[in-house]
Amino acid sequence: MGVEYYDLTTDPKRGLTKISLESIKNIATITAAKVEGVYPSKKENDMVSVKMKDDKLELGVSIKLLQDLEIASTCSNLQKDIYKNLVDMMDIRCDAIAVNITGFVKEKE
Repeated sequence: MGVEYYDLTTDPKRGLTKISLESIKNIATITAAKVEGVYPSKKENDMVSVKMKDDKLELGVSIKLLQDLEIASTCSNLQKDIYKNLVDMMDIRCDAIAVNITGFVKEKE
């Protein structure tokens, strides 16, 4: 399977600008790793999945949370942070960011 890209082109007369879905995944992973109390479910590299579906960009984030965190607000902040970084860095407006909580950790890893 070839590399998939998201089109960032703002002026096609000047040429195309594209970013790989893998690069978008990297940005989302780095962002998620900075949120306190959020840990990857498995390996950090597998925390985020990115796909294009019907010309819509969708992200899935699989995480474990530090126990005793406020789950809803932590996940909401995670979604907002990822969305904001994608908009600020590349003017990408992600259509969906699904957060999947796979478990909890008792203390900071």
